[in-house]
This record gives sequence, C-alpha cells and structure tokens, in this order.
Amino acid sequence: MKDNHELLIKIISDKRIELGYSKRALAKMMNVSNSYISKIESFKRNDISLVNLIKICECLELDFINLLVVTNYLPAKYLK
Repeated sequence: MKDNHELLIKIISDKRIELGYSKRALAKMMNVSNSYISKIESFKRNDISLVNLIKICECLELDFINLLVVTNYLPAKYLK
C-alpha cells in the first residue's frame, strides 16, 4: 500500500506542477490550508480524506476513478 500512496502523491504533485499551480494556489482552490498540501506532498500526511482527494482531482483535472486504478487502489475493470 505504501508504494500505491507514493505513486498517488507523485501523480498529484506532477500534475499540479504541470498545470503551473503552486501548493498555495491549490490549497486556495480547495479551501484548505497551505500546510495541508505541503504535508501531503512531503508524505507527512497520509490520511487524505475521500472528499479532499476528489477535490484535488477536480482542481487538477484528474479523473478520480482512473487515478485509483493507476495507483492500484481499484482494479482495472472500473475503467470506462
């Protein structure tokens, strides 16, 4: 599971950077603290709520189900 979580965070971080968003900008879009995003991306916070993960996906234009499949939290049969 640790590898899955690390991949999930890497995808989120890479997409944030690709879109040109700072951690502060993403936090503002999600209405969370700047430190919340920093802790997630530095692996100091492993308890991302489902609601916040969905918000992250919406802000970063990531497909939530696809993200879960790619990171092996869901089997591939859930892909459309």
